[in-house]
Amino acid sequence: MSVKRMNVFIVAFLYLFTVNSVFGADKPMISMGIVALDSHQIVSLESEIGNGFQVGSVTVYRTFPDLFMSDPDMVTFALERKVPLLVAWQPGQNDEKDCLTRILNGDYDKYIRQFAKDIKAYKNSVFLSFAPEMNGDWNCYGQQPTEFVSAYQYIYKIFGQENVTNVKRILQVNVLYGEQQDLTVYDPGSDLVDAVGIDGYNWGSPWISFSNVFSKTVGAVNTLYPNKPILINETATIPADSTNHSTKANWIEAMFASLSELIPSTGAWHNVLSVTWFDFNKEADWRIKTEDKVETDANVSAFNRGLMQFQVVSLAVSMESFPKVLSETKLTTWDDNRDSVHISWNGETIQFSEVPADQTKNAQIMSGKRGVYMTVTPDSHYSLSFNSSTDTDGKGSCGVYINYSKKSAAGRWGVLLGPVRNVRQTYQITLDDGVVGIKVQFYCKPGSTLNPKITNIQLTQT
Repeated sequence: MSVKRMNVFIVAFLYLFTVNSVFGADKPMISMGIVALDSHQIVSLESEIGNGFQVGSVTVYRTFPDLFMSDPDMVTFALERKVPLLVAWQPGQNDEKDCLTRILNGDYDKYIRQFAKDIKAYKNSVFLSFAPEMNGDWNCYGQQPTEFVSAYQYIYKIFGQENVTNVKRILQVNVLYGEQQDLTVYDPGSDLVDAVGIDGYNWGSPWISFSNVFSKTVGAVNTLYPNKPILINETATIPADSTNHSTKANWIEAMFASLSELIPSTGAWHNVLSVTWFDFNKEADWRIKTEDKVETDANVSAFNRGLMQFQVVSLAVSMESFPKVLSETKLTTWDDNRDSVHISWNGETIQFSEVPADQTKNAQIMSGKRGVYMTVTPDSHYSLSFNSSTDTDGKGSCGVYINYSKKSAAGRWGVLLGPVRNVRQTYQITLDDGVVGIKVQFYCKPGSTLNPKITNIQLTQT
């Protein structure tokens, strides 16, 4: 198969796989939640929106030293509905300047341990967000990355000691604004993050669309955690005022229109699984149903029409359908001072030779001559993703090959990298019933003078 034909095949297959296999015949999948005062408010909104809509999750807030069951209404409601309970767990009061230090000093050990035991006893899935919006400056724990990371790790060490298995660890950030750029300083370690939550609002000064509120942060999160689910944990917009011709209903309609286009894409938004509306009259009137009946009817209608563009499911369903990462490995720069790099995928080791110092020796970079194959599931789909810093010449100087191992014969086809710089590459691989293993080969053509850096290699069964 020629390279030109292969490129066409990849694009066509990617579209069909994304739209049909993952999301159903013609609608992307999404979970929709509503942050509300109590379960009666949620039920009322569900009824108003209509079409059988039900929330895919329930959100509650706890502040140290609140008990897990301090608000039994919402906790019980989530259990009865069999949808995940999202818990935003805030350490300390806003006037308490050393709340993270107190955690690390052990002042809250008894309380944290009891909180962990209560979650363990709860017969439902809990999505726990410790110290949400820690990159903001409005909480006692805000903008203290070193202390936050230590406290986060400390908290979940206690949860591990209590063998809590029904909790998903959510790293919940506020949308990046102003000079904020770096989320890496808040990274407690990929193995301690099950999903990333993002909070963001249209405050109206200026009026900002839903996609513009979140796109920068969604991109930053996806760069830090390329294969982690992303949850929009809080969002809403102010009502329109006399200086703005847009309305809350317009904003809601545009939100769903953006999501219907962005989620099925292969970009960062592809990892977004849920959106939760903050339905409170707090800093502004964020509510769907207000005292203005005309506005309320328009908002409800916008939700009704918007949700009809999706398969609306429980957050548990969307999390379960999220591709499971079989491996996540980082490769350092191909360096002439190193003999080889070993990476492990699903227990198998694949060795990549290095670019020699004298690049005129016509050496290729690829896996060993014997070819170490990874066992795969027949008649299945895989996704190979990786980042490349290589700025290629567009002529296939560097690329990646997939070798297929079949029961009766070996097949081979190659996918070449195009001109890329710090762009995440994703290729979809489909295996027929005869394939029993695959080998991935990164390479540069003989005589290449490039110095490629491949990072975050991930092979995912989709």
